[in-house]
Amino acid sequence: MLFRSHIASATPAKSLKKVSPSIGVSKVSSGRSLVLNRRNWNGEVSNRSHISLKATKVEVSAPTQASPEEVVEAEYEGIISDPPANDGLLVRVRNMVKHFHTAKGLFKAVDGVDVDIAPGSIVALLGPSGSGKTTLLRLIAGLENPTDGQIFFNDEDATHLSVQERQIGFVFQSYALFAHRTVHENVRFGLEVRNLLPDQAARDKRVRDLLELIQLQGLSDRYPRQLSGGQRQRVALARALASSPRLLLLDEPFGALDAVVRKQLRAGLKEIVRSVGVTTIIVTHDQEEAFDLADHVVIFNRGIVEQQGSPAEIIRAPRTPFIMKFVGETNVLPSTSLLIRRVKFQTPKSHVMFRPHDLVLLKSKPSEGTESYVSVKVADRTPLGWVIKYTLKFDDDEVVEFHATSDQDERSYNLAVGSRVWVTLRPRALMGFNPEDIDSSPVVNNSKKQTEEESNGSGAKTNDKDSNRQGSSRGKVDREGGSKNSSFSSSAHSSDRKDGGDGKKK
Repeated sequence: MLFRSHIASATPAKSLKKVSPSIGVSKVSSGRSLVLNRRNWNGEVSNRSHISLKATKVEVSAPTQASPEEVVEAEYEGIISDPPANDGLLVRVRNMVKHFHTAKGLFKAVDGVDVDIAPGSIVALLGPSGSGKTTLLRLIAGLENPTDGQIFFNDEDATHLSVQERQIGFVFQSYALFAHRTVHENVRFGLEVRNLLPDQAARDKRVRDLLELIQLQGLSDRYPRQLSGGQRQRVALARALASSPRLLLLDEPFGALDAVVRKQLRAGLKEIVRSVGVTTIIVTHDQEEAFDLADHVVIFNRGIVEQQGSPAEIIRAPRTPFIMKFVGETNVLPSTSLLIRRVKFQTPKSHVMFRPHDLVLLKSKPSEGTESYVSVKVADRTPLGWVIKYTLKFDDDEVVEFHATSDQDERSYNLAVGSRVWVTLRPRALMGFNPEDIDSSPVVNNSKKQTEEESNGSGAKTNDKDSNRQGSSRGKVDREGGSKNSSFSSSAHSSDRKDGGDGKKK
């Protein structure tokens, strides 16, 4: 935790850490009221707090009126590591559209997207390659001009602001560090380009504070080639934070690192971003990374938002077949297969999917009255660390997987290859789909007429049902109650699955 202060001996600096590490104070004494000014890195006062000093203890109180002789002005002298909850930037994207003209036709990179990003939150844009997540990031950054739609920063329309006016910090996958500059010089570069802080001494102090924040203070004189991949990533993050951005954008920041290093750095990144309090958007195709880092996840496919919500909401209640297939592992069977017929799941779709852990497995033949169980052969057993994966083959030659933790397997299963077991499924665990429902190929319209309309601006609006598909009309699950709104309750999800999509209760 960074904190710079010059407190009189009667009030140790450490006693202020629990109040606000973003504040530096000078020449204060016990029993006096203190007005604290937090200044941003452009030198402007961004927040004012009142505290009272009692011997060696500092307590925060609501702003009060104090006589001039009781008030001491104090200036901010450090990195904000415990900011107020409302310090972050609120980002709202409305009906955002970005189309590109290609040799094959009109490519719909972003096609009618609405996203709200709460102040100070970490939001992950997740999806397969070409789904639109990076294009939306570039639109928010001002690196692309939208075909249609608006972007708001708090209550300000930022759609047509320049990149510089948006006050955004970037971290790219390649880090983009200057090979001929030291770590200290790379971090200081952002301050120099934007001409922030009054003199060189102030800039150098800011750099030292940032290097301490990312725990690289002993490597300030090294060059990028002398650093590990993880260290270079942290230097890039420090440089992005140097100009005190309103918004931090990260494009695949861990893509060039191995799995072990990525996992270690995720925890560090989350802590640093939380300590600074900046609203953060991260683009990734790694589900584990998105769910580990983010408060809110937005999943893209073919230029639209398939679903958005907390990681737990998305995992618990996938809204569309694409989400269920994309997030986590699934088994896929024809809707006419032996197991699906035996559990009496009815759907007009050609296939059905379910999670491997949703299978109910018995080692011995069930008693009478359990007609939904089907006998299967254990075809293979594969230990995967703390998970055991079984491959099960049905008499109709269909194959599925069953997963159990090592503890579960040792306690309840430990199945021998070649043995027979009995399995069933609850209908609510099933989701019917057609192949096109899980298609993730880019949407390219080669219609000459529509291309001309887009060029004239008449085709850019996305108020029609086909283009404004936040719930994915092509990906509607086979159930009557599927909501088209971005929110989706688990209770609705459960009841929709029970009827199999055709409205018939099981």
